[in-house]
Amino acid sequence: MEDYVRKLALWHTKTFKPIMTHEELEPIMAKLGFVGLPVTTSSSGSSVTAWKEYYFTAGGCRNPWPTEPLPRPRLPHPRIDGLHHFTYRAFCDAVAFFIGKREIADHFHVRGMPLHRIHDRPFDKKFRSMSEDEVLYVYREGTLDQATTALCSSKKNNNNNSNSNTGNTTTMGCLVSIKDIIV
Repeated sequence: MEDYVRKLALWHTKTFKPIMTHEELEPIMAKLGFVGLPVTTSSSGSSVTAWKEYYFTAGGCRNPWPTEPLPRPRLPHPRIDGLHHFTYRAFCDAVAFFIGKREIADHFHVRGMPLHRIHDRPFDKKFRSMSEDEVLYVYREGTLDQATTALCSSKKNNNNNSNSNTGNTTTMGCLVSIKDIIV
């Protein structure tokens, strides 16, 4: 089972290394013109999660929607691995708003990686069985807030409406909360 359960992580494209904490992320963000803001806490349901936001200081940016605030890249604190793909998408979209959509892939990408026995402790307990040809991605509870879910869902619906004639459908696989696979 352990070989089939993976987590998503933000990777630094130039070094091809996963970024696990904000201490590793901050120097990269500083080179892109972002400054880390103090950690804030938010509660979603039964869990309380600390979040770290980044503010863009590198240059003037014109807001195409003057009634709405500029996006702020943010990720849970302190660890930034094992998050929901919507959280990574919202972070990358916010960074891309400032540096450009074409440049985001030169700095960050999201990919799967194995769970770590020390940092990801689900293997102290039993898991349900899974067939050998499947990969199960898990994410930490509390790392997906309602605003991110709504934003990513609305973008997905807009993309589906504009691409309805293409007939291309891609699936990400199975993505579940890590607490849901522990028996």
